[in-house]
This record gives sequence, structure tokens and C-alpha cells, in this order.
Amino acid sequence: MPLIKILIKHALLFGLIAGITVAVLMAYASDLLNQYKLVSHAQVATGSVVKPQCDQHLTFSYQFVVNGATYKGLATSDQCHQIKSGTPVSVHYLPEDPRISMGADPKESLINNVVAILIAASVVPVVLLLIFRIKLRKWEKGIEASAR
Repeated sequence: MPLIKILIKHALLFGLIAGITVAVLMAYASDLLNQYKLVSHAQVATGSVVKPQCDQHLTFSYQFVVNGATYKGLATSDQCHQIKSGTPVSVHYLPEDPRISMGADPKESLINNVVAILIAASVVPVVLLLIFRIKLRKWEKGIEASAR
């Protein structure tokens, strides 16, 4: 029985570490910090669609002007096939660094990414532990078979 308690304790520790690691990696990959900054401090400018690239994950490139400088960005839209070059788009940008911008509602994107990160951070450790358990059972069966 003590062995089972030790294994469970280590499985929980592994699950916690794996979950935190997945969450941190996904937050970094999805640029969560800049999305949070956009939700908190963004200003809105009217930009225009430069080029719809709907065959590439429903993306389109846009540009907008702040203080006489032109900035560019990439966004996604469910209505990408209806967007044409020159179509106006609302762009949320950081006044201190307009290179950080989003052609969609940053609050909605932030919520979607946080939910996805929480789901992945919960599911991935469980899947890894299940894979480990399956491999451990195969390994134990191999040892039993070779002992006979």
C-alpha cells in the first residue's frame, strides 16, 4: 500500500507540473500578455484590409495609420470570404506601441485563449499519465513473461 501512495503522490505532482508547463507554453505561444494589454489599454483606429487570404485559416492582412505612421497586422474572420481589399476594419492597438494590434475584439480573443489554455492544461497531463500507465503495464507484462 505505501508504494501506491508514493505513485499517486508522484502522479499528482507530475500532473501539476505538466499542467503548469502546458499553460505557460500556450500562454507564450498565443501572446496572452499582449492580448491582456490590448484589453486593458487599447485604442481603436479604422484600418483597411490589404489582402484577404481566406485559404490560410481565414486570415486577412490589414493596415492602419497612427500619428502619420502606417502599421500592418494579420487577423482572422469567419466572414473572410466576404472581405475584399479596402474593406474598413476596426483595429485595436496599444498607443505606446502601435505595432501591437489586433483586427478583432481583444476581449473575446483573450477569453477564448484562456479557456483553451485551461482545457489543455487540464487534459494533457491526464493523457500523459494514461500513456505512462499503459506503457508501465506493457513493461510489467514483459517482465512477467520473461520471468516464466
